[in-house]
Amino acid sequence: MSKAEKETVIRWDSEEKIVHVFTCHRPVRRKAERAGYKPLHVDTRNGREVTWEYRVPLSCFGYRFRPLDRPRRPAPKTAFRSKKRGKVSHQ
Repeated sequence: MSKAEKETVIRWDSEEKIVHVFTCHRPVRRKAERAGYKPLHVDTRNGREVTWEYRVPLSCFGYRFRPLDRPRRPAPKTAFRSKKRGKVSHQ
């Protein structure tokens, strides 16, 4: 499957209160399964899982948009700290 074919479709309506998530993207699958959701339907090609479908309660689903005129926040200064190598003496 090419990168162009890896998509995620999110669908819901206000009355149903259920979000339907269809994905071919493994990070979305991992995120759903880490949150405790099991796929309702799994498609396979050549013996390999390629698509997953989940149902999530609307109250448990969230998304957000960053305004176009607001730049991304810089990474915390501690995020890219180099590791110290060697022995540390405890005296």
